[in-house]
Amino acid sequence: MDLTPKLAGRLLHGLAENHRQRLALLVRKGGRASMVELLGVTNDSDLRVLSYFQGALSRKIRRLVARQDKRLHLIGWDYDSTKWNDDHTSIVDGDCYITDASLSALRKVLGKSAGLYGG
Repeated sequence: MDLTPKLAGRLLHGLAENHRQRLALLVRKGGRASMVELLGVTNDSDLRVLSYFQGALSRKIRRLVARQDKRLHLIGWDYDSTKWNDDHTSIVDGDCYITDASLSALRKVLGKSAGLYGG
């Protein structure tokens, strides 16, 4: 899903600080960050944290755009970047990304908020 600046502002309003930090990292990194980087920005290590992050964003966006029955995703997964453990049973890293339109919208909104976007 592509964010507009208006929708990005509404999404960020009242969003938990750890979620804001992860979105700000994606913006600082040009719309793409590794799973490890997204966890590291808040000193987390449990991969389930990122699933919760994605779900929280999706639920809020669905409420904002009144699409309760549709699946939508703000953050995508680059399958080609997936790194596995030695047994190839667990993912240990990989890249998450947002669209250029969402990057631009978040950059505009986060650029206005002191301390959230460093660029």
